[in-house]
Amino acid sequence: MYYLLTMGYHFNALFSLLGAKNDRSDFMEMLLHHLVTLGLYYASYLTSFYKLGSLVMFLHDWADILVGLTKTSAETKFKNVLIVSALLVLGVWFYTRLYLFPTIVYEGMIPAFETMLLTSNEMDKMHSKSLHTPILGMT
Repeated sequence: MYYLLTMGYHFNALFSLLGAKNDRSDFMEMLLHHLVTLGLYYASYLTSFYKLGSLVMFLHDWADILVGLTKTSAETKFKNVLIVSALLVLGVWFYTRLYLFPTIVYEGMIPAFETMLLTSNEMDKMHSKSLHTPILGMT
């Protein structure tokens, strides 16, 4: 459920970007960001990497929440709130994306690759056996 809700949020952000009347200076960057994000979500959903994909989404969402707070506080006269929220964004971003993300994904990918290699090796063995078995009683 979280997976689909997060994917829906990014579809909404993409449609909001495309439907916006104002001309954003970062339009192409944000368009590329949303398209790549949705492509990665779709690919991980299609290949049944739900757990790893949800984990990546969860780690990325923490910094995104604080980015919204920072953007909002930038429009107010409370500059101390802006400074604190910007520092929180930096701290959370560095921790979740540069420490937790690589650590957890690396630990999650090793068993996945081992499973894929094992499955690939088993398939090769089955394929090689089928080439050497007699067909219709012929040897």
